[in-house]
Amino acid sequence: MSKANNKLLKAKEAEQEVKFRLFYWPGFPGRGEFPRLLFAETATPYEDVYAKLSFEKAKADCYGNPNRFAVPAIESLDHIDPDTGESLVISQTAVIMQYLASRCGEQRLLPENETQQLRAAVLMSDVVDVMEEGCKSWHAVNYNAGYAEQAEATQPFIDQFVSSRLPKWLAHFHRALLRNKSKSGFFVGQRISYADLAIFHVLDGLRSEKSAGGGCATGFDTHASDELKAFMCGIESRPRIRAWLDSPQRCSFSQTGPGF
Repeated sequence: MSKANNKLLKAKEAEQEVKFRLFYWPGFPGRGEFPRLLFAETATPYEDVYAKLSFEKAKADCYGNPNRFAVPAIESLDHIDPDTGESLVISQTAVIMQYLASRCGEQRLLPENETQQLRAAVLMSDVVDVMEEGCKSWHAVNYNAGYAEQAEATQPFIDQFVSSRLPKWLAHFHRALLRNKSKSGFFVGQRISYADLAIFHVLDGLRSEKSAGGGCATGFDTHASDELKAFMCGIESRPRIRAWLDSPQRCSFSQTGPGF
């Protein structure tokens, strides 16, 4: 895509009305990156509410809010909750991704039939499990404290994740990719889905995690199949995904756990 066409595309997308507000901690990708990738691929305008706040101000707004017990959370401005008369707010990453796929980009990230939709939902749950396992390994002593505060004590848990869990998860995703008989290069059906974007992010987080001795990144290089690596190249070369990955608005990985 030429620079002139890219600028025109961005201008047209900027004219669209913001219909979603994202709530996620500022300063790192984490679980908030899943909806961000979906918004990028579907050219859906959104407000990243906490992006320019300090972590303390984000916590003050989030904690104690009945709609945002846990982030990420999404407020859908054009979806009125009949129980409250207010805009619908949902949390839990897997629920958010399935909901957004049904509302953004004319549903083109939602698999075409019920069976494929169930497969995508299972894969999304797998992704959430990987993120949680990684987060608990890098924060094994105190889940609510920073990695740097417990780096030495948590190292054995990280080593266990890298040596045992990482190869198993990579093998699982490899098998899941090959199980798609359409040979599309995607995980479900013949076209890209929200599950592909989610898997891309968690694999990107694994290959980029070089803290704690760099075992996670090395483990990815060693155990990720050629098919998984080709899948990664395919997703990150998509024009809108590439533009987001290169954008100054996108946070770099914080090296405090896979995907974070």
